Amino acid sequence: MTSSGQPKNENWSNYCDLKPNKVFEYPDQASKMIWGVNSNNNIQLSSQIIELITTNKITIQMALHLIDVFSQIRDKEIKLFSELYQKVSNAFSYIHKPKNNRLATLLHYQGFKFENFKPEIEEGEILNLYSTNSPLYYIA
Repeated sequence: MTSSGQPKNENWSNYCDLKPNKVFEYPDQASKMIWGVNSNNNIQLSSQIIELITTNKITIQMALHLIDVFSQIRDKEIKLFSELYQKVSNAFSYIHKPKNNRLATLLHYQGFKFENFKPEIEEGEILNLYSTNSPLYYIA
């Protein structure tokens, strides 16, 4: 290390080619697939995630947790994440309330009933990120 606390370039090159441990291979693959969800690949992606769960590469809890977390980060695509969450959950008849209340609310309006959950906002408020009075409403 140099006096500034930064690693020397020759040492850094030793770590650039490292691959994740085998144990992280499938969770890493699943997270990349879920992060890359879009309207064109949603159906294909859901079947790939279901296949990973069926073959015990990842757990359903992990898949739903990743969808939950990414739905908070990519707020504009929450509808896609709710569809993905619904497909994966229905494939295994497993219902678990997501931590993202906006996602839970969308799922509630799609027929999921979570224990002790009552939506506080309407579906339209979630899907329309901006108020109709805002110019951003018309841009987004």
